[in-house]
Amino acid sequence: MQGQTVNLSNIFSILNQSSGTSNSTILNLQNSLQTANSNISQLTNQYSSLNTNLQNNTTNINNQIDSILSTLNSQAYLNETNVVMVEKFGAKGNGSADDSAAFNDAAQYLESRGGGTILATQVYYIGSNINLPSFVDIRGHFNSAMTRYNTGTFISSASCLIINPNAYISGGSTSGLYGLLCFQSEFPTNGNSTTTPSFQGVAFQVGSSSSSQGFVNSYASNCGFIGFNMGVATYNTGRVIVDNLTTLCNTAVQITSCYDIARVNRVHQNFYIWNNDWSHPEGPFIYINGGESSWQHITNCFTYGSIQGFVENNSGNNVYTNCGCDGNFPAAGGPSGLGGAFIRNGKDYGPGMYIGCQTTGNFGFVTNTDSYTSTPPWPQMQVIGGQGWGPSTSNAFLAYPYNWIDANGFLLQSGGMAPGVIESNAYFTAIGGTPLNFGNQAGTYTQMYLSPGSTNWTVNTNA
Repeated sequence: MQGQTVNLSNIFSILNQSSGTSNSTILNLQNSLQTANSNISQLTNQYSSLNTNLQNNTTNINNQIDSILSTLNSQAYLNETNVVMVEKFGAKGNGSADDSAAFNDAAQYLESRGGGTILATQVYYIGSNINLPSFVDIRGHFNSAMTRYNTGTFISSASCLIINPNAYISGGSTSGLYGLLCFQSEFPTNGNSTTTPSFQGVAFQVGSSSSSQGFVNSYASNCGFIGFNMGVATYNTGRVIVDNLTTLCNTAVQITSCYDIARVNRVHQNFYIWNNDWSHPEGPFIYINGGESSWQHITNCFTYGSIQGFVENNSGNNVYTNCGCDGNFPAAGGPSGLGGAFIRNGKDYGPGMYIGCQTTGNFGFVTNTDSYTSTPPWPQMQVIGGQGWGPSTSNAFLAYPYNWIDANGFLLQSGGMAPGVIESNAYFTAIGGTPLNFGNQAGTYTQMYLSPGSTNWTVNTNA
């Protein structure tokens, strides 16, 4: 019926030709046909209107479907290209099969798309180097503090990289590790082991000692590094971020020639979690090295058992806040050498500042920089607050010739720790805190030094 009307003229012509048809009948039929034709016209209009509405609604629905599909496709594309499971690139995740190639394939895939994240949720053996390009990181869900194990294993059930000591993970700019336990494959896993372990290899390295390439914003966060000679090592980098690490390494963090400020925060290690007292590595626990490695910030870091704690060489103007080094005594039958919590060596590029730091051990603060001047231009060590504790064999301070330690409000706790040793032509300033005695000279606001060739202390009470 769509678009059709009844032709009344034809019908009336037929009726007029028929005999016996009354005029009244024809008139009634005519009215009925006109009514029918009017109804058909109205139905046609209604159909046309409904059809238009249906077409509009269909268009709107199709547009909404297209929008939803576009959003889903976009999200699927992001998930596909920016966050990948390493298993999709062939990783077995069983702790024995070498998954290095799978990590490298995933890293190259993400690099071709501008960067992204490799998800690692199982235990992976790494037999050869993993190379992380810029803007690519590896993420797991390790987030556990170390506890003392009499039996059992340190290897986590998930997000663990068991790394061969001849392999390591290399990083680029804005690349790093998050939420991973990195375990040196030849390190004993049993906390009750009687084997004296050797710390080997590097877990995460950015740059190299032979390269001048400068990466920036590399990071390691919420990770554990177990059994390595160095957990994190960076060379010729800028703005390195190391945060919330649990470590059992000879050196937890080494920063060499960092040309822009690094941040090292919440790095802890405790070698007394093992039953056997083999665990006094030489260290240093955290090592800042190189003339450009100045103005680094080390905060809330602590080691228990390292012979050398926080060491800097050929550096300066670094700030240590709320850091501590306890038990840095050479162990019987273990490594021997000078134990020190905070040590400065080499050329002096500016004073180091130590705020609220704690020490026990052979020596607390040791400065042996090459100042080569009878009157240093500044204190090599500025100690503000903090405390020292230890037996009579320990010393709070050691200043070598032409060095100067300034201690403001440092507290010597009971236990027998001596104030320390100030070499000939070295300076020590004690302000506030516990009176510190050197050569029978004492003062709570005193500068003391030995003149060349003299055995008598010169005291300046107005220092």
